[in-house]
Amino acid sequence: MIREPVEILCTGDLHLGRHPTNVPDTLDESSFSPGRIWLQLVEKAIGRNAEAVILAGDIIDRRNRLIEAFGDFEAGVKELTRAGIPVYATSGNHDFDVLPDLLTSLSDYDISLLGENGEWETVQVYRDGAPVVRLAGWSFPDQHVNYDPLEKLDLKFTDELPVIGVLHGDVGRANGRYAPITSSKMERPGYDGWLVGHIHNSDLPSDSDPVVLIPGTPQPLDPTERGLHGPWALTIDEGGVTQLERLPVANLRYEKVTVDAGEMNGLEGIPKIFYAKTEEIIKNSVHSELKLLVVTLELTGRTDIYGDLEGAKEQLAEDLPRESGGTGVTVASVINRTLPPIDLEEVARGNSPPAVLAELLLKLERGQENQIPEELLQKSQEALTETYYANAYRVLRTQGELSPPGKETALEILERQGWKILDCLLSQGKT
Repeated sequence: MIREPVEILCTGDLHLGRHPTNVPDTLDESSFSPGRIWLQLVEKAIGRNAEAVILAGDIIDRRNRLIEAFGDFEAGVKELTRAGIPVYATSGNHDFDVLPDLLTSLSDYDISLLGENGEWETVQVYRDGAPVVRLAGWSFPDQHVNYDPLEKLDLKFTDELPVIGVLHGDVGRANGRYAPITSSKMERPGYDGWLVGHIHNSDLPSDSDPVVLIPGTPQPLDPTERGLHGPWALTIDEGGVTQLERLPVANLRYEKVTVDAGEMNGLEGIPKIFYAKTEEIIKNSVHSELKLLVVTLELTGRTDIYGDLEGAKEQLAEDLPRESGGTGVTVASVINRTLPPIDLEEVARGNSPPAVLAELLLKLERGQENQIPEELLQKSQEALTETYYANAYRVLRTQGELSPPGKETALEILERQGWKILDCLLSQGKT
């Protein structure tokens, strides 16, 4: 019986040894490392007198198994052990082979690997000598796991302790190479919550019962990992998980800022809108530790300066960075999604090359993909597939960081390139 609520801190995907991208050379890269954030998580756990710390896989990054990663991790585990806070971990696809050996080398400290070799395992979390929570954990036995780990879950419990499942995998996937997890299989009697690593952007489905928390990375690692990041604090009592709180530990944030260039006569108006939007993000951020905001700038709208924007992207990325309220602001990339102010329906009248292309763009705009010439779409997909399998992207493919291009990608590129060609054809006709 739990007389008082229990608090546990958890996170997934530390990826120790890896560094966030797009950090300016003028800043100390190490101050944004996952190792630094791990040590801050440790401070939070000790300061809040947590009963345990749970790590849901990919603690060590497979591509960057640096000495610093082991040093930071050991230092944090050592501090937690001194404070009487045990650490429970599962391995993921990045550290399935290295984490068991690492934890063996840390046997002097209070840290345990759950579910080694893909075998479900249960342990109890204690407070003042009495069990208060039960963990059921599973670890990756290999880099690739093609089955749903929940299919092998058959643990039996004889007590009435709250039970939290801990594993690493791809929630919501019917199949895949990284432990595809069927969400409905977590709706099983006797389980009060789930902590699942692997997906880097945190998620807490509101309709899940019991609670399913995807904690995400405590420190974002690239521009695809937007929004707030940080470890989570779980409050648990006899009724299960009663409260979830994300802790403001990350000192880096990635965001996308969209600027409508449709009403602009030149490039001069972009900085003003950009600065206003980034200042708003910083102002509303709950992260008191935020030191750097990395922005992907997306330009939209139909504008006469469409061509100028395409050529000015690099210069904008260099000119826009600055500091706002003690937080650095830098630009990761500028994406030009503006379109020329062309009336497609007007141009599509007739049988000239621009008319044929305008008709194609109208079909894409209306979502009439089934009316796109099959040969055109096939050649586009073949070109994308050839690029995907190029040696330059081999590492990204093997690590699962790059997905095979599908039909949607081909259609999107066809549309973008079609607009460029149409604008060029019409411009030539005016000269």
